[in-house]
Order: sequence, then structure tokens, then C-alpha cells
Amino acid sequence: MTLDAKDIMSADVAKSIAGVRTLGLTQYKAYVEERLSKRNQSVDATIHRNNILLFTNQKHSEKSVEKQKNSELKSDRSLFSRLYIASQCRDPDLDTFFSHKFNPSHHHSVRMGR
Repeated sequence: MTLDAKDIMSADVAKSIAGVRTLGLTQYKAYVEERLSKRNQSVDATIHRNNILLFTNQKHSEKSVEKQKNSELKSDRSLFSRLYIASQCRDPDLDTFFSHKFNPSHHHSVRMGR
């Protein structure tokens, strides 16, 4: 767990990190046996990379629908408050201001770059 970046290990990452030492020792013994003792493979043969889950490549969960709706509502609230404040500089007509139909899908698709 790193507090400054707010990263917390998932169970998969913790499990993979706990098994790194045994994986390394197993691969080292196999390397020595295949390439130095038995000479089945060349010393220059490719060593395959281990794809171990770490903080940088752990699976990120998608935002839940509820969290996404919550963030959309917050942005809508922010938009309406800015529009209301801007209308205060002019002659405010709240009936006209709130009579316009707000299309949230258009606003969010523009904001998200779609």
C-alpha cells in the first residue's frame, strides 16, 4: 500500500508479489540446469519475460454506474450554478432560464470528447 499515491494492492497483486522469490529461484535452477549443466539450450537463448501483476499493471475496475451518475450530477449542478451566476449579471428571468430543456447526454458526450 502506498499512501501518497493512494494505491492499494489487490489480492491478485499481493499473491503475485508473494510468489516472486519462489518463481525466481525455480527459473534460476531451470536456467542453470538447461544451459550450463545439460547444455540443452544455448546460453544466448531468449529468456521469456514474466508478466507479474504489480502496481503499474494491475487490473483497474471500471467506475460503477452509480459513481458515474453521481459525477454527472455533480457536473450538471456545477454547470447550472455557473449559468445562474452568469445570468445574474443581466436582467434575470428565472422562468426563461429554467424553461429550456437540458439534454444531459449531449453535455456529457461533449465533455468526454465523444
